[in-house]
Amino acid sequence: MSVSYTLYLSRNRIASLEGIEAFKSVQALSLGENAGLTGFAQLAPLRALPQLEALHLDGCPLAARPYARAHVLALLGWRLRFLDGVPVTATELAEARASLATERQLLALGRRGARRVRALRHALLLTRVHGELRAALSVRSAAANSGTLQPPQAEAGRLLRLLGGRRQLDEALRREAQRAQRGSGGDWREAYGRVLAAQQESVARLQASRPPSPAKAAAVRCCAEGAERLRAEREDIIIELRGRRRAERAVGAATAPESIASSAKLGAQRYRRANASLRDGDACAGDLQGDDWTIGAVNPLALLPPSRHEQAPAARSDTDETGSVDASSQPAGGAAPSGEALRLAQRAQREAEEHSRELCARLAHAERAVLNAKAEVGRSERAAAAAERRHKDEVAALEIAVQGLQTALAGSATPIQLVIHVHQDEELEAHRAENAALHALCKDFERRLAAQEALGFQELASRGLADQALSRRILLRWREAAGRLCTLRLLGYQLAASHDRWDARGALRTWRRRARCQATARALWSRHQARALRGAFAAWVARARRGRMERSLLASAGRRADARLARRVLHDWRSAVADTRLVEWDALAGELCRGPGAPGCGAPTRQRMQRVFCAWAVVATKRAVQRRKGQRLAERIARTSLELAFRAWRGIMRQQSRRQLLVETLAARAQRLQRQRAWATWRAWALESRAHRALDDALACAAGVHQQRLVQETVGLDAARWDRRVREAEERAEAAECARDELLNWKRRMHI
Repeated sequence: MSVSYTLYLSRNRIASLEGIEAFKSVQALSLGENAGLTGFAQLAPLRALPQLEALHLDGCPLAARPYARAHVLALLGWRLRFLDGVPVTATELAEARASLATERQLLALGRRGARRVRALRHALLLTRVHGELRAALSVRSAAANSGTLQPPQAEAGRLLRLLGGRRQLDEALRREAQRAQRGSGGDWREAYGRVLAAQQESVARLQASRPPSPAKAAAVRCCAEGAERLRAEREDIIIELRGRRRAERAVGAATAPESIASSAKLGAQRYRRANASLRDGDACAGDLQGDDWTIGAVNPLALLPPSRHEQAPAARSDTDETGSVDASSQPAGGAAPSGEALRLAQRAQREAEEHSRELCARLAHAERAVLNAKAEVGRSERAAAAAERRHKDEVAALEIAVQGLQTALAGSATPIQLVIHVHQDEELEAHRAENAALHALCKDFERRLAAQEALGFQELASRGLADQALSRRILLRWREAAGRLCTLRLLGYQLAASHDRWDARGALRTWRRRARCQATARALWSRHQARALRGAFAAWVARARRGRMERSLLASAGRRADARLARRVLHDWRSAVADTRLVEWDALAGELCRGPGAPGCGAPTRQRMQRVFCAWAVVATKRAVQRRKGQRLAERIARTSLELAFRAWRGIMRQQSRRQLLVETLAARAQRLQRQRAWATWRAWALESRAHRALDDALACAAGVHQQRLVQETVGLDAARWDRRVREAEERAEAAECARDELLNWKRRMHI
């Protein structure tokens, strides 16, 4: 026999119901206020509960989703009777499918609108970026005019990622519907309607905020300029016609020359053609200024009307409101509008009409889809109502059939009367006497059986009391032994804890002592390092001073050598100058002043002067070379002394760094050895303490196991004795029941 019960899982963090199939007998399940239950697919394991009749989901995120009750009923409705404390009716079950179908249709419309909004937003961003690029690069129409502009390659995967998946869009639409329902209330259909209306507003806003394309702006600008030109020409024509008419009135129509009449006629025709082309230009501009998404492929240059300074062709046929006119008879100053502009305007108008027809077709298709959806919803509602009516008719028919069967059974149940006629009186009396004797024997046997049963019951009661007292005594002994064992274990634990505490205190003292020693050693080593660093710094300062003095001495020696060399060069120069003074400077100066063409100036004087100057130049060159050599030698000596001093300083620093590195290495080795010794000591102490603890635990466990064995043996003996007595009592009870059954059977046979 299965037992049904209620399972409460409210106010938890349940995110999955996997494994709930083990509770087969759950009749009522409470899952309220579980933030992890967000989707209806998480309730799928509840299908495996055959007796589930009541379900509570208040406070869960999935309970606030659109059509949550319809989803749960569609998933578990065939067995649920209560959902969130509200009874589940057959009408609600029938309406659940229609509600889900309505939600699917609304989600399809919402997905379509969301994809359209995202596509428009993406197109708007691309348009803005392209406009900025064109403005930045100043090549707005170069690629379009040259024919090198290629359409962008559409990537299907990127477009699908941009538009989003179906599941993501459905979740986003459901969240928007929840916000709309919380903000304004109403049913879920109205909430979805508000979401769709918001999408339509977004589409309209995006279409309105789209900037005009450069081609369209150029076309509109060209059309406006053409219209202005046409208006200006029309005003000029009107002014010219008025002037000619006044002249004709003044001179007279009879005396006016034929040229004036023909020019007036041509002016009127030109005026009518200008009006017609102006209307065509306005229509073209209106086509271009339509919807943002219907941009006509119109060449802006073809829409420009011809200027009044352009030369008209020799012969051209043009059609106006009055008929066909020969163009050769027109003056050179006027020109009719081009047929290419008309064709392009008609082409743009046709494209706009085709696009409007396409939009109308799409709108009609959407309206048909909405009508089909409404028809499908109506059909589903009618089918649900028909199914409900059929179900009610079947239930009524079954009730009528059951009532008919009940009335038929009640009418067919006729009473049965049994009439026995006995004519053998003697045999009847004999049988009565025999039955009376047997009845007396049965009563005697019943009295004996009752006495025997009373004795058996008393014996069983006494044995039960004895067994109960024995079990109490065994339980008391076991409790006493368990208390003693617990006391021993507690004492062992306390002893082990005290040993551990003592060992920990000793280890802590040892560690403190070693830490103090290490701190003292570090302080001494830092002092030694500080002293060594001070000595090295003092030696470096002394060497720097010595090097500075050596450099100053070398510099002074170089300056002295330079001065000595300069004095020597000056002496040589003075001697050379003294040699040159042997010549009579006054005569030489007079001869030089006379010049080469003067009388009395001979060649020997110039030759002597040349020789003197050459000798002086040679001596000066030699002295300069000697001075340069002396300078180079002094610089080389100074550089050599500096290099020697730097090498000596570098050798000293290397020796000091080696010494410092050696000292640091030795100190690190000493610290490592001390640390290793401390770790070895701690490990040995830990191993010893662990061994002591294990020995104490083993002793305590051995004592406890011995006590447990004694208790188990005693309890086992008592249990075996109790089982033996229970089996004997059961055998006696079975024998008594067998005897009673035999007596009852014998009584029945005797009565029969």
